[in-house]
Amino acid sequence: MQKFLTEIQWFAQSLITERIVLHLEAISMDTIKNAVSKFKQFKIIQTVTDKIEGSDVSFVKINIS
Repeated sequence: MQKFLTEIQWFAQSLITERIVLHLEAISMDTIKNAVSKFKQFKIIQTVTDKIEGSDVSFVKINIS
């Protein structure tokens, strides 16, 4: 999950650089964690762990309905 959050922050940083997002607070790790938590709470996304070739792999699933 930490890698997922880091990737979100990296992408958000590029939006800051391109001046699409104007406020640095919008890409803080706390803000991102809270958003992901709310998305999970509202069942917009869910985290899933699966065994692939003997290793546990976690990924995020988007629920579209």
